Amino acid sequence: MKKVDERDTVFSRMRLCEGTNEYEDYYRRHADTEQADRKLRQMPRKAMFRQLRPGFESDPAPDSELAVQLIARGNMAMVRACIHTATNTDVSPRKLTFPPAEVTPFIKQVARHCGADLVGTIEMRDDHFYTHHGHETGKTYGEPVDRSLRYAVVLAVETDREMINRAPHTEQMLATTKGYADVAAVGAKLAVYLKSLGYGAFLNTVFGYNAPLVPLARDAGLGQIGRHGLLVTREYGPRVRLGAVMTDLPLLSDEPVDFGLGEFCKRCGKCAANCIGKAISPDQPESANGQPHWPFDPVACYTIWKRIGTDCGICLSSCPFSQPIAPELLDRIRTDPAAIDQILADHTARYGKRPYTKDKLPIAQLRAT
Repeated sequence: MKKVDERDTVFSRMRLCEGTNEYEDYYRRHADTEQADRKLRQMPRKAMFRQLRPGFESDPAPDSELAVQLIARGNMAMVRACIHTATNTDVSPRKLTFPPAEVTPFIKQVARHCGADLVGTIEMRDDHFYTHHGHETGKTYGEPVDRSLRYAVVLAVETDREMINRAPHTEQMLATTKGYADVAAVGAKLAVYLKSLGYGAFLNTVFGYNAPLVPLARDAGLGQIGRHGLLVTREYGPRVRLGAVMTDLPLLSDEPVDFGLGEFCKRCGKCAANCIGKAISPDQPESANGQPHWPFDPVACYTIWKRIGTDCGICLSSCPFSQPIAPELLDRIRTDPAAIDQILADHTARYGKRPYTKDKLPIAQLRAT
């Protein structure tokens, strides 16, 4: 896997301010992206994430919209509280020792007890880590990433299907921010527990990344990477939020899984067809480490975020794996192309172009006077 610098992510780049040393240093090394980044940074943004995160300010929202957005704000405040708890808990001076073969399934059980829907463990390689911190971590920008905690418990929680199917409206944003809060709560509880056993622990979630989570979750056996660049799980499709707790407790590594997603995505293409930003490739994939890989344009994706005022999510709802699939068909995907055709035909017959619930939930129907 290619090593990734967090400073190269679109979120980190959008927080660079002209005239600062960080800005000058980055675009001295990446002059080819400066013009497009400046144009994107200067785009007006519809009301979204107002008061939620520094660097994501927008025009003032009406009271009715702000009342709903504040739910998302509370979700993200919960994430920060979980990180604070995980970070400020001391490691016990007494270290308990266990054989990795015995403690690994036990730690997975603890993670599920804490609320994880899916759990995998992995001994991390150097290329699993970011090389340097960007703006997303809360760490010093440009610092090399600490790689001393070499084992990871990778976590996933399901997000609400009905809310995701209202993408790209506010309900989708509420579902994803709740997912971030849920997985952070799981990770915080697990990190505190690992410290009580005498081991270091770092909570890796939306406000603090040491590693890109999608490839890490793939390598820990939680799912495969789809055409849209997201992790797709057999159980919930891409409707998951990911987190990880990194530790120095030795754990066994899970193996990557292959339930046939590569061939499925080649034949499907619904996320690309529905992507209003044309960020997802409709073409045949390239090959990366023997697996299909589709180019993804994060600038085109983020441009849509700014235009519509939410984090979109249309690709999440478009993926047939986000909706119920007959288990017998799921079992045949890897070996029977006819099963893929049947899933796609059933999906189109039921949902048309994509699942979409236009009617707002009562939570988003508030009217201010």
